[in-house]
Amino acid sequence: MDEQIIGQVFSTILYVDQEELMELALKRFQRFEQFTQQVQLIVVDPHLSESVKAACDGCPNARYLAAEGAEIARAYNLGLGEAKGKYIGFSRASGAYSPRFFRSAIDLFKNETVQMVSANPVFVDADGTQIPYAGAALPGDRHTVIDLTLSDNSLQLLLQAYLFRRSLLDGRSFDESLHEDALLRFLLEVQLDCPVYTLMKESVQYRYTVSMEDNTSTNPLQYHPWWYGDSVNSFIIPLLDGAKERFGRIPDFLQAACYYEIYHKFNCNLNDRNKGVLPDKGAVMAFAEDAFQALTRLDNRIIARQQITTQCKANRGLRMLFFRGRAQALGQAVHMVDGGSDRFTAVLETDGTDQDFANRVAVFGPLGKETLRITVMNEENGTLFVEAAPGMVDYLEPEEFKLFAVTQDADTGEENIYEAAPSTVYPLVKCFGITCQRKYPVQFRIPSTQVKRLDITFCYEFQGRRYPLGFTFGGGNSRLDPGDSRSYWMFRDHWLLRWRQGGKDGPAMLYIRKVRRKTHIQWERNLQKSIAQNLPDKKLARQIVRMRRLYWLLLPLYRKKHVWIAFDKIYKAGDNGEYMYQYLRANCPEIEPYYIIRRDSPDYERLVKQDKKHILVFGTLRCLLISLMAEVYLDTHANIPAQFNPTPDWKPYTKDLQRGEVVCIQHGLTIQKIAQFQNRLFDNIKLYCCASPYEVENLSRPFYDYTPDMLKLTGLARYDGLKSNDQKIILITPSWRKNVVNSSVANQKKTHNSNFKNSDYFRIYNRLINDETLIDCAKRTGYRIVYLLHPAMSAQLEDFDRNDYVELIPATGDVSYEKILTESSLMVTDYSGVQFDFAYMRKCLIYYHPDQLPPHYDEGGLIYSTMGFGPICTNHEQIVDELCRAMERGCATEQEYIRRADDFFAYDDHDNCRRIYEAIRTWQKERKGSRKA
Repeated sequence: MDEQIIGQVFSTILYVDQEELMELALKRFQRFEQFTQQVQLIVVDPHLSESVKAACDGCPNARYLAAEGAEIARAYNLGLGEAKGKYIGFSRASGAYSPRFFRSAIDLFKNETVQMVSANPVFVDADGTQIPYAGAALPGDRHTVIDLTLSDNSLQLLLQAYLFRRSLLDGRSFDESLHEDALLRFLLEVQLDCPVYTLMKESVQYRYTVSMEDNTSTNPLQYHPWWYGDSVNSFIIPLLDGAKERFGRIPDFLQAACYYEIYHKFNCNLNDRNKGVLPDKGAVMAFAEDAFQALTRLDNRIIARQQITTQCKANRGLRMLFFRGRAQALGQAVHMVDGGSDRFTAVLETDGTDQDFANRVAVFGPLGKETLRITVMNEENGTLFVEAAPGMVDYLEPEEFKLFAVTQDADTGEENIYEAAPSTVYPLVKCFGITCQRKYPVQFRIPSTQVKRLDITFCYEFQGRRYPLGFTFGGGNSRLDPGDSRSYWMFRDHWLLRWRQGGKDGPAMLYIRKVRRKTHIQWERNLQKSIAQNLPDKKLARQIVRMRRLYWLLLPLYRKKHVWIAFDKIYKAGDNGEYMYQYLRANCPEIEPYYIIRRDSPDYERLVKQDKKHILVFGTLRCLLISLMAEVYLDTHANIPAQFNPTPDWKPYTKDLQRGEVVCIQHGLTIQKIAQFQNRLFDNIKLYCCASPYEVENLSRPFYDYTPDMLKLTGLARYDGLKSNDQKIILITPSWRKNVVNSSVANQKKTHNSNFKNSDYFRIYNRLINDETLIDCAKRTGYRIVYLLHPAMSAQLEDFDRNDYVELIPATGDVSYEKILTESSLMVTDYSGVQFDFAYMRKCLIYYHPDQLPPHYDEGGLIYSTMGFGPICTNHEQIVDELCRAMERGCATEQEYIRRADDFFAYDDHDNCRRIYEAIRTWQKERKGSRKA
């Protein structure tokens, strides 16, 4: 061993956040060649685990400290008191250093000027995928010295990835009142004294498995109320004010770090990510006011810039929200102006104070580089319908600008201007469930086949000047790939639409050309060549090129076939999609129906035994190709392209080929206000099948953007199987909540959320299914109790306490919805869509609406107090009493609730699939007739 490093010792303070991982954590430390002689490991255990203590006793250089119930700040303080090393680091049982970490650190610390070094922090998810930490600088292939005073966005905010020279930490401790904020406060205070650190090369990593604030799905901090108002008032504002008092101004890197922290508190609760931790509008507004007060300490340029850290880009709408909120906190207003040099400039009105100019002005972006986000393009009877939203609405109110499409006959030069028409489709952006911004969806109607060569540009007018618009193509029905200007869309077989990026040759442009087959073949060859050359994943590129070649070869064989694609949750059959598939198989010989399912689904073998030919295995090339040939998609779940593309990487290369029309046959009734997912444009829906006039009324609201002829009263397909077969079962099946489950990849089951057991949802339903009074009553009256976990909640099955009487069933398992619904005598639910299945059979239903568990969607067409199909209970005692009374009377449904069900449903027969089929065929014939006309 190098003589220079003999005697250098590392102290690593390891917090046991997950005791089941400690054995693995110790093994990881023992594999380091420096461990025995040079690493002192201080294990601080808040669980008082005998197994952890025993493992430490058998591990050289490991010191075990019992710290019952200690939070991480307390644990690290205890560890600091025991640390003997010249270099000190902090870790968790759920994290690990890569093999070269200590060796690299030794080499770097030989330089006496090096005070702290950092590994590259990387999050490892449940599937083993590595995701770079957004709050860190971008690593390179060499170790890099970073001076935060010179590069204020090259932050690295994960304490556990660092090693510190001991002298840098003398006299320091963690503020135990700040929870986990204490870690970042500690780090930033160190960096205020020493703003230079060395970021190790990319291969030297700190890998962590409990996600941080940049993960809007699984970050555990976002579920704690202290992470909001308390964090701003007790951590961020005092830190900023202290730095201002000490240095005369707040260092830019500290501003950036605090802005990053504030940004993610909002971003974790943006739109449908609202975790519901702030209980009401008052609490949200109080937090926002605190956050905006903190932002008054920051320079405008910090808030205005897109890149908070080198790996974290700020959402543009949130940046403007912060800028306006900061101005409001200062008692000022914001106006957007043409600031010259083709840039938007935000100007604060001032009250005559001596506030410096830099904090009155913020440059937000080039006026001439704004974009139009095209979400849907359709062609009908010679008209191109372009559905889009302009990006500059982040900065401007719609009345401040005008949007135009300008067409030019490429042969004659004749121009026409078409002004955008505002669309009513859902425009809201919400944060913490409260509207904070409105987008400005518009529609352009452009004659597309009157001339053989048509050029289309888009522009907007602001303060008397006209600026060109670029465009992006978002969503599965925008037809073109935003990453490849050789992409194109063929409509009506001989009209080709392509696009050009803006640049030296002129503004961004759409081209429509009437082409011969030879020209089309050449364009397809050009696109395939571009994919093969430019797609970094060469294996994927080969697969996509092969798919496109097969598509064009097979299309003539399928062009005149009536291929209809059905699906439910790709990992679970038995819903409306399967019912329609089975009906079409049995009754409609002119239709060729297919059903998409994952191979690992519990329903796969059953479906394959029935008809292997018409089962499409999700993720296969056959599934994708046949899906692209479809004339109808029977839509039960939003995001149609995700149902047949093997991975999201395929979507840009298949959306020009998707020719089918989307008919929504639903998963649950559209009664709540969920226009953000069920609006016309989300999946380019052409027909919507409903079960109740109240659904039609709800869907007729402007935000959904449906016309009356698109909404059909047919009933739901699965209702055909709802014939009561009472087996004396009490079914408890609440809906899910976005704030207590992990987000998931489309078509995969949600993963386990370790924070779930801390939720009101868990406490309320775990208490109910283990209530002794309820169980004794069920035994006495002869009823079984079944708790059916919603598919989105099924991963949490292991968290619930078990007893000998209540059966717990995950909906993602081998369970038949029809069987369990028809055999149950009574249902307890909150807002789940299966309430309508039960009401359709006129069975006994009880609602459980605890105040602590508000719905994650607003009420729409069903007012529970006057239209619900059963009594409403709001606390534990009520629901237990109501259930016991129902069992005592044989679970008979009261006449009032039968009357409400009669009023609610358009039909009560078992002929819903036929009506859906006939509605689609009638619509197809009418549409075909209008095209000929």
